[in-house]
Parts: sequence; C-alpha cells; structure tokens
Amino acid sequence: MQVKLYEPNIAQLEAIRIENIIKPRILLLNFGRQVGKSVYLKMSTLTFAINNPKSKQMYVNLNFDSNARVIKDIIDMFSGRESEMAIFIKQIKQKQQEIIFTNGSIIRFKSYEQGDGMRGPDLHRLVIDEAAFQDIEIINTVLLPMLITTGGMLVMASTSNHVQWFRDMKKEGLKTEVIEGKRPHIITLQFIYKDLNNPVITDFVENVLKKQLTKDQFNQECLNMD
Repeated sequence: MQVKLYEPNIAQLEAIRIENIIKPRILLLNFGRQVGKSVYLKMSTLTFAINNPKSKQMYVNLNFDSNARVIKDIIDMFSGRESEMAIFIKQIKQKQQEIIFTNGSIIRFKSYEQGDGMRGPDLHRLVIDEAAFQDIEIINTVLLPMLITTGGMLVMASTSNHVQWFRDMKKEGLKTEVIEGKRPHIITLQFIYKDLNNPVITDFVENVLKKQLTKDQFNQECLNMD
C-alpha cells in the first residue's frame, strides 16, 4: 500500500536521491532556515521504517520536548487517516519516546542531554537533528559504533555553525567525488531558501526573519555562511 504524506521540495528530493541511490556512510544536510531539514528528517525516518521491515533507527534531537514535537508531527500527518496509520504503526510510546511499527521496525528518540546513556543495540540508520550542537565525542564514541555491524547510514542536519568539527566535516563532504562502485564516506548537501524558488518562503525570510535576526545570525542561519 502506498501513502503520500508530503510533497518534497527540490532540496528534499535531492536528499532522497543521495540517500537512496548514492548511499554515503554519512549524509550531512547543511540547510538554511525554511528549507525543510527537519521535515526531511521526520519523513525519511518514517519512510525508512515502513519500507525496511524490522529496521532499527535512532532519532537524536536537542531534548525530550523537541522529540515530543517530532512524534506529535508524525501523529498529525495521519489526522483524519487513522485507518491508514493503523496499517503501519502498531504502538506509540510517548513516555519512552518510541514508535513501533506493524512490520517490526522501531524508531527510538534520544536527546543530547542523555549523553553516554544513548548507547544501545545496532542500528540500521541514525538521524541527528541540529547536529552542530552535539558533542563530536559523543557522536564518535557513543552513536557511530551502533552502525558498524549493519553498515547503516548517519544522516545529520544543521544550519551552519562556528563549531570547528562541524565546519571541517561539512568541507570534507563538499569535496567528495562520487565514484561508481565505491561508497562515499561523507557527502554534504547545501541549500538555502533562495534555491527553492518559492516566493512565499523568500518573502517570509527576507521580510520577517531578516528583521528579527542580526546580520551575523542571518548570514549563518539563512545563508549557510560560516
């Protein structure tokens, strides 16, 4: 059964292509504000769970409340379509922040504040939202090892940030050359609001957000400038 839950924009379509065709070990989405990075993470995580029976994913976010909003957004996607939701989703554990699917897949939501406590079983896919705010040591020593056995992908997303490790990783991913038959280590995908050619989003960013942010904040968060 096929269910269409959203219409991906140009940036999200390119992310879908890279994740499902090129399949790098790490996909870094350096999307500016209003491009749709968080929407992509939610929808791709949901889609992966549905299309890959018995898969295990972890979705890492800033805190418990941020994850609660993601879970609520997923529930709201099926508003008025509860019968369709029941076909795919068996149980949603709000307190434990887990979604269990009828095909045996599971999504576990974790937050940065849990630190070393995020250790767990092997994963088939790992998602980190607002990645630039995470401790790289936690990523390297706690999170990434859970992908070793499965060869699963790490998908991380963030606006630009002055944190050095994030800047270095982003630059590495931008230099990657895709070679047929060879799985890339990391690919960085960059988009800003102007790339979407959406006049509604452009108007909001330039006439609302730009007035609310300092020049440095606007350059960093909306134009992906380090």
